[in-house]
Amino acid sequence: RGQRCSGFGSNAGTAGRKLTSIGPDMVPKKRIYTNELNITMGDTGYLPLVSGLLRAYAETFPEIKESYEFMPFIYKMDLPDNILANYTDAPDVAAFSSVMWNAQLNYHIARIVKERWPDCLIVFGGPNVAMPPQHSVEDWMNDHPFVDVAVRAEGEEPFADILKRFLESRDFRDIPGVACRLEDGSVSFCGKERPFKRDLSEIPSPYLEGLYDDLMRERPN
Repeated sequence: RGQRCSGFGSNAGTAGRKLTSIGPDMVPKKRIYTNELNITMGDTGYLPLVSGLLRAYAETFPEIKESYEFMPFIYKMDLPDNILANYTDAPDVAAFSSVMWNAQLNYHIARIVKERWPDCLIVFGGPNVAMPPQHSVEDWMNDHPFVDVAVRAEGEEPFADILKRFLESRDFRDIPGVACRLEDGSVSFCGKERPFKRDLSEIPSPYLEGLYDDLMRERPN
């Protein structure tokens, strides 16, 4: 069967956590924390659009909606301890949207998450993730050994594929546009291209799905 991508075990993230959400087979749902750290200007901030799109599309698949629990968005830049306080229960997946203004903070938070919960799957995407053909993803992942999986370009489809695969396997090597760390520490990248998605109606709007309703209620103005 070849090597498997590392970073988690068969009971990833379940030890010692509160069983607040149960799937259809009485199995605890895997918890997903999305990190999209944006700058706030006084009382004004940006809604976590990338995280909302990832969740809205992922939850169109019944196996994801039934088996995962998306935790509240982590979207405000803050001191590391304050950001980490959002991890109220052990994470199974921590996803980071990495851009110029949050890259170093993302690395710091992801490293601590991996230290505290070694079985948590750390997924990075965004323009600050080095990817072929311009850059070496192997070098980038070697520089950031706490990252288990990295995604190139648009993330909705590969992120959903990663979540579906994570339910049954540890091997992400054949998912197009995805790099993953293998058990021996090496990095594998699948360079296959996905067909261009022209019908954007296939990707639900996080606004229309109500994914930001709680955030809007918290800040009505």
